[in-house]
Amino acid sequence: MIKRKDRQLDASGSRGRSGGRVRKKARSPDAGVRERPLDHGLAAHRIELEVQNEELRAARTRAEQVAARFTELFDRSPLGYAALDATGVIHAINLIAARLLAHERDSLVGRRLGLFVAGRDRAAFQEFLASLHRQQGGGATIEVALAAPEEALPPEAPAYVRLTACQTPATAEILLCVEDVTERREADERLREADRRKGEFLATLAHELRTPLAAIVTATHILEHDPGSSAASRAHRIVRRQAEHIIRLVDDLLDVSRIERGKLVLRRSRVDLRELVLRVAEDYRGLLEDHGISFQVVTPDACVWADADGTRITQVVGNLLGNASKFTRRGDEVLLSLSEAGDVAEIRVKDTGAGIDPALLPRVFGAFVQGERTAARSAGGLGVGLAVVKALTELHAGTVRAESAGAGRGAEFVIRLPVEATTGAPKAEAGDRP
Repeated sequence: MIKRKDRQLDASGSRGRSGGRVRKKARSPDAGVRERPLDHGLAAHRIELEVQNEELRAARTRAEQVAARFTELFDRSPLGYAALDATGVIHAINLIAARLLAHERDSLVGRRLGLFVAGRDRAAFQEFLASLHRQQGGGATIEVALAAPEEALPPEAPAYVRLTACQTPATAEILLCVEDVTERREADERLREADRRKGEFLATLAHELRTPLAAIVTATHILEHDPGSSAASRAHRIVRRQAEHIIRLVDDLLDVSRIERGKLVLRRSRVDLRELVLRVAEDYRGLLEDHGISFQVVTPDACVWADADGTRITQVVGNLLGNASKFTRRGDEVLLSLSEAGDVAEIRVKDTGAGIDPALLPRVFGAFVQGERTAARSAGGLGVGLAVVKALTELHAGTVRAESAGAGRGAEFVIRLPVEATTGAPKAEAGDRP
């Protein structure tokens, strides 16, 4: 019975070792219970990863926003910024710095900044970079002149920049701030020039006052010791002449002050410029001829009428003739001419004397500007005469210009004034050479 039962089991589909088929074991009821904690753990881990990924995505978005914000600040800053390596090669540069270097930004990356520094400052710039490297994290500042490596800088490019830099110890990268200091440098130069001119003016004023005062003192001694002699008569003339010279100096200074403060008022009337020019010519003829200077006057036949302050126009022409006498040597020539074209009159004072240096010509009408003092200019002066000429001419709605071919080649001053339209042919004054 037992053997039959075993055969029944074999017949039911289970095989022994000979058949190779093994009957499956029944699943334990506790197996599902064991799988549930594993599934829950995987789900929790997946949720945790999703939360972390979301946080990472948010952090990346914030980082990108910060980077974009700083990129915008870097590009739009009113100051120039650049990043260089230790040898001065540009790695990054913002728009303002590229504009200061007068190049497109993309063309600057990978190039040495030293190429854009003027030759006279290049050695100092290299030492500037070397000092940053030695400091390992310190800062430094330098001002240099700019120059273009291939061509001249455009007119709008700055002439000078200030470079303020620091080096990051971790990367040895140099962070650089670039500022345009051209206007400040020019202002400093103007202040230095003004200070220099002030010193020259004070020295000249002392000289111009000392000379006539010394002559007056000498004359008073003569008057005290020999009042009735011919020497006393000459002493009277010396005192009068030197006193008039001092008065003219003071008047010029007062005029400059009034003009600068806008306090000078013109007393206009209908003035004949032809008569005025001839009268001033006679006043200065003796001075010019005493210096051995040939003097010629040319005027039109007809009157030249203008609405002007006759006293001030006389002062303008007199200042130009006085200036010519200071800069003209014995044997040279001075020509005073008046001409008219339509509603404009031209008064010209031309000489063959010392001329004007090209460097001085653009600022010759500035107050206290003077040329080099030479033997030809022994009469001196305060350097305010031409400034007064320019100011008074412009108050009459006129213009003035100076022309010269250079030192030693003479000079010409041209005054243009509005007048009533008349006609008149040029005419040499009687007694003058043709």
